[in-house]
Amino acid sequence: MRNRVAWGAVVVGGLLLPALAHPQASPPADRVSAEMLMAEIRLLRQAIERQSAMAARTNLLVGRLTLQDQRIARLRATADRLDEELSGVASDRNRARAALAELQRAVEQATDDARRTQLESELRMEQARMKDRDARLADLQTRQGQARQALDAEGARLEELESSLSQLERGLSPPSR
Repeated sequence: MRNRVAWGAVVVGGLLLPALAHPQASPPADRVSAEMLMAEIRLLRQAIERQSAMAARTNLLVGRLTLQDQRIARLRATADRLDEELSGVASDRNRARAALAELQRAVEQATDDARRTQLESELRMEQARMKDRDARLADLQTRQGQARQALDAEGARLEELESSLSQLERGLSPPSR
C-alpha cells in the first residue's frame, strides 16, 4: 500500500511538475516581450522626435526661402527701375549733347555781337546742365552696379537655401531597399 501511495505521489507529482514549471518559464518570456516592446516604443519615440525636428527645420527653411524670394523680387524691381531711369537719362544726355553741339555751331557762326553774347550765355548754362546730367548718369550707373551686385549676392544666398532644402528633402526620403 505504501508502494501504491508512493506511486500515486509520483504520478501526481509528474502531472503537476509541468504545470508548476510552466509558470516559472512564463515570466522570462513575458519579460523578454516587455523589453522588446519597450525597445520598439523607444525607437518610435526617437523617430517621432526626429520627424518633429525635421518638420521644424523644414518650416524654418521654407520661411527663409520665401523671405529670400521677396528680397530678390524687390532687388530685381529696383535694378529694373534703375535700368529704365539710366536709359532715360542717357537718352536725355545724348539729346542735350546734340543740342549743345548745335548751340556751339550757332555761337561760331554768329556775326552779331549781341546775339553771340546771348548764345555764349546759353552755351555756358547748357554746359553746366550737361555736367549735372553727367553727374546724374554716373550716380545712376554706380547705383545700378550696386543693385546688380546685391541681386547677385542674394541670388547666391537663394541657391544656398535651395541646396539646404534639397538636402533636407533627401533626408526625408525613405531609404531605398
